[in-house]
Formats: sequence, structure tokens, C-alpha cells
Amino acid sequence: MALARIFNLREGFSRGDDTLPRRFATSPSEGPLSEVTVDPAKLEQAQQEYFGMLGWDEAGIPRGEARGLEIAWAQEYLKDVS
Repeated sequence: MALARIFNLREGFSRGDDTLPRRFATSPSEGPLSEVTVDPAKLEQAQQEYFGMLGWDEAGIPRGEARGLEIAWAQEYLKDVS
């Protein structure tokens, strides 16, 4: 997970790209999922908790844990990421 995230950060993706399409916030007019939606505020909270569990900062940047995963070499790609 950390390597994939570092790769994406290196390629220019950021926390702003961690979104779902707007249609997920509305329910379809009919069918088995007609009353199911994704609350954007709850999604944001879940993402922050997930980042915390992974040892990443609030921006979704892996910090510190790379040494424990023996991928410290990948940390160099985070130098220019804020």
C-alpha cells in the first residue's frame, strides 16, 4: 500500500484525488440500491482514520513507517511532496 501510494504521489496524484464520483452521493431512482448513498463527510472521516491506521499523515503521505517495511529507499520520492 505504501509503495503504491508513494508511486502515485511521485506521479502527481494528491489527497485531492482521493474522491468518489458525485453520483455516489445520490441514490438511484430505482433498484436494490435506491436508498443507498455515500455521505461525503463520513467518507472523509473514514479516509482520515484509514490514513492514521497506516501511519500516514492527514494528506495521505506515508511517513516514518517505510523503515519498518524495509522500503526506506522509497522515502526519497517523498522529499518534494508536501
